[in-house]
Amino acid sequence: MSEGVSYIFSNNDCKIYGSQFFFRVNYLGKVDSVSYNNSTFPVEMAKKIIANIQKTEGHWIIPKHTKQKDFCWFEYPFIDVGINSDCNAKEEALKSHLLQMLYLISSLKSITQTTDKSYFIIAPTLRGSPFERE
Repeated sequence: MSEGVSYIFSNNDCKIYGSQFFFRVNYLGKVDSVSYNNSTFPVEMAKKIIANIQKTEGHWIIPKHTKQKDFCWFEYPFIDVGINSDCNAKEEALKSHLLQMLYLISSLKSITQTTDKSYFIIAPTLRGSPFERE
């Protein structure tokens, strides 16, 4: 879902951008609602991710017994830790600890249902050093 999302280049190379995208798939397999929860997340990145989420229409497997009122919520975490490492020692240590936590989270199955079965969490996209380089 992060395909085509550009990196943010700024004076603060240690800044981490992240947001959770929530979307709903209706009984027809159409994405009928999309939102994200971070007002400081770059708008252009959010628009591209939302467009990618909407492109998933028609790729959802809908059970035969699905009724018109049925739908399913998904959460898609997106984290971009940047591609530069011009951080001071304190920032680098913080970023390193955060990266370790994020790496553990990324080991989730591709889609995991919450314990209360109210929605599904899609394994997060982790971008930037050391995850990938463009």
